[in-house]
Amino acid sequence: MTVVTDLRVENRPEPLAIAEEHPRFAWRLTSGRRGVTQRSYRIVVRHRDDDLWDSGEVLSPSTSGIEYEGSALPPGAALTWTVAVSVNGDDAASAEAVFETAPDPAWWAAAEWVTVRRTQDQHDDHRPAPHVRRRIPSPAGVRRARLHMTAGGLFEPWVAGRRLDRSSLLPGWTDYRLRVPFHSYDVTEAFASAESVTVGAVLADGWYAGGVGPFHKRSFWGKHPVLRAIVVIERMDGGREVHATDTTWEGAFGAILAADLLQGEVVDARRSLGNWSTGEERGGWRAVTVEAGPEGRLVPALIDGAAAVAEFPAASITEPVAGSLVVDFGQNFAGHVRLTASARAGTIVRVRHAEVLAPDGTIYTENLRGARATDTVVLSGATDVFEPSFTYHGFRYAEITGLSRAELREVTGVAVSSIPRMTGIFRTGSALVDQLQHNIQWSMFSNFIEVPTDCPSRDERTGWTGDAQIFAPTAAFNADVSAFYTKWMDDIGDTRMPNGALPDIAPAVVMDWAREGSSGYAEAGIIVPWVMYEAYGDVRILERFFEAGEAWVAYVADRSPDLVWRERRNTDYGDWLAPVESPKDLTATAYFARSAQLLSWYARVLGRPEAETRYRELHARIAAAFRADFVTADGTMPAGTQTAYTLALRFDLLLPEQRDAAAAALARDVEERGHITTGFLAVAQLLPLLTEIGRSDLAYRLLLNEEYPSWGHHIRNGATTIWERWDGWRPETGFQDPLMNSFNHFALGSIGEWLYADVAGLRSASAGLERLRVAPQLNRTLGSAEAVRESIHGRIRTAWALDGERVVLEVEVPVNVSAAVLLPAAGVTESGAPLQDVPGIRVLRADAEATELEIGSGTYRFEGTVIGSWIADGTLR
Repeated sequence: MTVVTDLRVENRPEPLAIAEEHPRFAWRLTSGRRGVTQRSYRIVVRHRDDDLWDSGEVLSPSTSGIEYEGSALPPGAALTWTVAVSVNGDDAASAEAVFETAPDPAWWAAAEWVTVRRTQDQHDDHRPAPHVRRRIPSPAGVRRARLHMTAGGLFEPWVAGRRLDRSSLLPGWTDYRLRVPFHSYDVTEAFASAESVTVGAVLADGWYAGGVGPFHKRSFWGKHPVLRAIVVIERMDGGREVHATDTTWEGAFGAILAADLLQGEVVDARRSLGNWSTGEERGGWRAVTVEAGPEGRLVPALIDGAAAVAEFPAASITEPVAGSLVVDFGQNFAGHVRLTASARAGTIVRVRHAEVLAPDGTIYTENLRGARATDTVVLSGATDVFEPSFTYHGFRYAEITGLSRAELREVTGVAVSSIPRMTGIFRTGSALVDQLQHNIQWSMFSNFIEVPTDCPSRDERTGWTGDAQIFAPTAAFNADVSAFYTKWMDDIGDTRMPNGALPDIAPAVVMDWAREGSSGYAEAGIIVPWVMYEAYGDVRILERFFEAGEAWVAYVADRSPDLVWRERRNTDYGDWLAPVESPKDLTATAYFARSAQLLSWYARVLGRPEAETRYRELHARIAAAFRADFVTADGTMPAGTQTAYTLALRFDLLLPEQRDAAAAALARDVEERGHITTGFLAVAQLLPLLTEIGRSDLAYRLLLNEEYPSWGHHIRNGATTIWERWDGWRPETGFQDPLMNSFNHFALGSIGEWLYADVAGLRSASAGLERLRVAPQLNRTLGSAEAVRESIHGRIRTAWALDGERVVLEVEVPVNVSAAVLLPAAGVTESGAPLQDVPGIRVLRADAEATELEIGSGTYRFEGTVIGSWIADGTLR
C-alpha cells in the first residue's frame, strides 16, 4: 500500500506565512512494495469552499518543486491543499495539509517600530533589555488569531504568560536595510478563551544593534532594539481586526541589564518583572517610544530561530584556582550554561566560556580575541535558575566564580543551532572514523546559527563564503539544509555589488572590505545553488542566481585579460591554512574555470543552449590558459602540491592525455608524505579524487592517519569538533597563533561528503537523488560502514560489512528512486536467493571483477564473496 506523507510548502510543513506568488508543493511516498514509482499527481488548493487551483491529473513522477498555478492567493488566508497520486501497479493514495499566506502589507502599515528608550551612552554592562506589551481585547466569536512579530535586534515573544518560541535569537540575521524577516504564531486559543490577552516581547541588541564581527564594533544597523508586530484576529462573522504596535503599547526594563551576542549577558535576578506578560504591574511601566527601525522590506522568515538541540550535564568540575570552578561538559558546542544556585542576595556570579584548557587546568581564552564571552548574574537570595536568553558562546569549558561548590546546585550546557536535528547517519567499525563524523556534525550544529559561521567562539562569527561552499555537500548529507541555505543565499544576493562582485562574507555590511570577494569564497554564490539543485532538485535557485553567476564571471574576466587571474584578487586567501602553500593565481584561475563550467551546467538545466555553449567554451579557454601557465606538456605541475593537482583534475582543467600523469604525481606525493597538505579549498576534493583515480588505499591512509597534519591528530588530542587549523595545538609547539585558532570550525570537515558517498557508497547520480550510484569502497580496518540520508524522496540507506572474504551489502531505496549497485563480489545473492530469481533486479554485469545491478525502490540485502586482493592497509584493489 502506498502512503503520501510529509506534505510541505516551500520546504516547510504547514507554514503560517507564505509570500510566494507561486509557492512550491512537495510530498513523499512510502510503500511496502518494491520498484514503486509515481505515475501521476493531482493537486487541489482550496480557500474555505472555493477551489483556487486544480492541477488536474498530471502524468509525472515529480513529488517536489510543483509550482502553484492558480488564481492569486488571498493575503492572510488559511488554505487547504490536497494531493492525490497514482503509482505503478494501479495503487493510489492521497493526503491533505494546510498552509497560510502572509498578511497583507497594508496591515503592517499601521505598525510602528517601538521600544523603551535607553540612555544614549551605553557600555557593555548597561544596555538593558526592554520589555514591551499591550493588553488586547478579544472580540466575540474568534475563528482564528495570528501574531506576526519582528524586531531590529532580537525578540522573545510572550502571550498570556506563555513564551511562544523556543528561540531567543529571533528574527535572525540579515542585512536589515534590505530585508527583515518576521515570525508568525497561532494565538487562537489565547484569544478564544479570554476577554483580553496580553501580548508582548523582550528585546535585545542582537546582530542589529550589538557587537558583530571582529574589532569590537557594534550598532551596524541601529542603536536600540525595536519591535514591530501585528495581531490579526478573524471573527466567525467574517470580520477582521488588526492590532499593531504603536504608542498604546507600554514598556519597562527588567532583570536583563545587558545582552550581547559576543560579550555575554548581565542579569540582576532581583529586578524581575514577574509575570509581566499576564499584565502584572511590577516594575515601572510607561508608554513606549516610536523609533526609526530597519528600512528593509518585511518578509516571512524562511527558517526557525536557533534553539536548543541538546543538553550536556557536567562531566567533571575542578577547582584549579581557589574560588574558580571549571566545568567540563565533555563536548565543544555553541550555546550557553544553565545553572541553579542558592546564595545570599546580591551575590555576583560570573560564567566565562572557553573551548580548551591551559596546561594548568584553567580556561584558555586568548583565542577568543575581543569576545569577552562572559555571562553575569546577581542572585536574588532565593534558589535562582540562571539561563541567558540573548547570547550564545562557543565552548566546552565554563569557569564559574562567585559560588562555592556547595552553592552551585546544578549546571548544564545547552547547545543551540538553526539545524534542529541531524538526519544523516554515518558509522563504521572504527572508533576514530566515528569520532570524526561526530566532530563534523557538532561543528555543523555549532556554526549553523542563522548563517554558516566560521566559528562560534571568538569575535567573528560571520558567514564566510569559502568555508560554506566547500562544506555545503557534506551539510546536505547530514541534515535538511534546503531552507537554511535558501535563506543564506538571499543574504549573498543582498550583498551583490553593482560591478558583479560576490562577497567573502554574507551578510557583509559588517566588513566593507569583504564585499568584493576572494576566489574560492565568492564562488559560493554559484556553487551553493548547484549543491541545492543536486540535493533537492531545486531549479528555482538556479534561475535566481544564474545572473549573479554571469556577473561574477564577467567581473573576474575583466581582471584576467589572458584568462589567468593574476592581479586584483581582492582579499586573496588562496587555499587557506594549507600546510603546503599553492600559488594563489593557480587556485584563483582554477575557480574561475569552475565558475564558467557550473554556469554551463546551470544553462543546460534551465534550457538555455546558447549560454550553455558559451560557458562551456569559456571553461575550455580558461583551462587552456591554466595549462599554459601551470602545467607541463606531460601533465605534471611545477607547483607540485596536492592542492594544485586536485583542483586541476577535479575541475577538468587538463587534457585527457595529461590526466594519468597528473594523477600519478598526486599519488606519489600522498605516498611519500603520508599525510594531507591541502587547506580549505581543496580538502573536500582530495579524497574523492583519490577514489576516482583508483587509489582509495591512499584516501584511507589519509583518513586513518593520526599524525600531524590529519583529522586523527585532532581526535587523538581530544577534539570533539573540527578544528580551524591542522596545527591548532601540537604537543611539541602548543597553541597556534591565538588571533586565528578556533577549535570549532567546519571547513576541514568537508571530508564528510566522501565518507557518505564513497566509504559507504551512498552517491547521487542525478539531481534530487532520483538515481543513486551505490559503489562502496571496502576496507578491512573499518570492517563495516553504514550511511543514512534523508532525501526529498525519503530515507536512503547503505550498509556494508566484511566477514573474512564474505561481504554483506544492505541498500534501502525510497519510492520514486532507482539505484545502480556495484559490488566487488561474486556469487551474489539477495536475501539468500539467486539474483536471477528476484523480481525487479536487473543484472548488468557479473564477471571476475564485479557484480553490477539495477534496482528500484525497496529494501535489499546482498551477499557474496569478495573479488580482488587486499593491499597492506586493508583496502580492496
